[in-house]
Amino acid sequence: MGRPRTFEAETVVDRAMRRYWRTGYEATSIQDLVEATGLNRGSLYGAFGGKHALLLATLDRYRRAVVGPWLATLDDSGAGANQLRRFLATLAASATADPERRGCLLVNMAVERAAEDPAVGERVRDYLAGLEDGFARALRRPPPAGGREPDGRAAAKLLVAAVLGMLVLARLGANRDELGAVAGAALDAVEHSVEDVE
Repeated sequence: MGRPRTFEAETVVDRAMRRYWRTGYEATSIQDLVEATGLNRGSLYGAFGGKHALLLATLDRYRRAVVGPWLATLDDSGAGANQLRRFLATLAASATADPERRGCLLVNMAVERAAEDPAVGERVRDYLAGLEDGFARALRRPPPAGGREPDGRAAAKLLVAAVLGMLVLARLGANRDELGAVAGAALDAVEHSVEDVE
C-alpha cells in the first residue's frame, strides 16, 4: 500500500498555475515546478503524470477560478452597451494593474502551444466560445415590431478579438488608456453593426 498524500492537490495546481502563468510552458522546467509546488519529482509525476498533464490541470483550474466568475458578469441577456463597457473597462484595469504583466494564462497558451497541442487547443477554443457566447447574450435585444432578432454573433466575435488584442497589448506594456481606446473603438463598431442589422 502506498503512502497517503500529504498535500492538497488544488494548492499544488494553484502554485503550478502561477508558475506557468509567469514563465510559460517551454521555459518552465520540472525543477521549476518542484520548487514552485514544494513536491519532489516522484510525487509530482505520481499525482499529476508530468509537466504536460499538470499544465492541463492548471488550465482547467484557471478556467474555473478566474475565467468562470469573469464570464458570469455577462450572463444578463440584453444587458447591452453599458454592461459591456464596464466589462471591458474592468479588463483594462486588471490587465494593467498586474505588475508582472502576465496577461491571461489561456491567451498566453493560445499563442505558445495551441497550434501544436490539441489538448491545449481544445481548452483555448472552449474559453473563446464561452467568451463569444457571453458577449452574444449581452448583445441580445428583442426584435423590432414585426422584425427578426438581430444576429449579435458577428459583433460578439469582434469583441472576442478586441479582448484578445487587449490582453496581448497589456502583456507588452500598453497602459490603461491605450486599452480603453481599443475597447471604445470595438464597442463603437459593435453598436453600429447591431443598429445596421435592425
